[in-house]
Amino acid sequence: MTPREQAQKLAEERELARGRRDFPRADALRDAIGKLGFDVVDTATGYMLAEQARYQIYDPRTVPDGFASSAILDASVHVLYEGHRSDLYRFLERIALSSRDFEVVVTDNDSGEGDWVETLAVGKVRALHLDRKVGWGEARNAAARTSRGAALIFADLSVEPTGDVIGPLCDALEDSSAGICGPWGLTTTDLREFAEAPGPDVDAIEGYLMAARREDFEATGFDPWFRWYRHADLDLSFRIRDRGLRAVVVPVPATRHEHRGWLGVPEADRPPRSKRNFYRFLDHWKDRTDLLVGRRGS
Repeated sequence: MTPREQAQKLAEERELARGRRDFPRADALRDAIGKLGFDVVDTATGYMLAEQARYQIYDPRTVPDGFASSAILDASVHVLYEGHRSDLYRFLERIALSSRDFEVVVTDNDSGEGDWVETLAVGKVRALHLDRKVGWGEARNAAARTSRGAALIFADLSVEPTGDVIGPLCDALEDSSAGICGPWGLTTTDLREFAEAPGPDVDAIEGYLMAARREDFEATGFDPWFRWYRHADLDLSFRIRDRGLRAVVVPVPATRHEHRGWLGVPEADRPPRSKRNFYRFLDHWKDRTDLLVGRRGS
């Protein structure tokens, strides 16, 4: 008899026990069904058997709190998986070129491919499975809270490391004046128009690859209002810089490929989504020209 057949037999016995109002017996049978790898779900018309997931699935609001403990690794690298296996394969293969003691946390944002994502959770890689699809900011914050690294590195799967990217970012954060760093920086003169800049000091770090110390991120985090990625990186940069810290460009060996977060949204939807997010950023920072690199000391 297969496990499902055994569970089915016990579920039928449980239905009879419930009909007799023998709830202690029904509860014991439910526990026995669970040990076979199934959950029995009561419905208005009877019951159904559901195979248990082979991994823990979390409510994003109640993930284990890694911030409550001291860091035990140099860095936690966070990637968000919502599809495109080849991108994730490429990233995991190439991040292995990095130095330091690190982990990679793959956040499965209800991708529908949880079983496959879990197969990747070996060695330095672990998977965080969310129980429902949530916005970009909320998913990033949930994963960050599980971090075991002193540095938190957020990467987009469009990024391909071509060498050690973790070492230079960790080295930059050893400077107590640096709060957020990455290879691609932006500056602005009016908080409305941003341009790429070589740094080293910039107004914001682009979210393709950005790093911060765990204590600074814990104190700020991403604004969970940002359900799409656009401009969430600007907002985080300014949150951290508002703590009196710098945004610093750090050259690392990495290239960028197609950005799925942009291309995966219908072209007509991109401008209104971008505007909503940018207005959110402006609501927070439109009067803080004192933070701008070009205006410091003026």
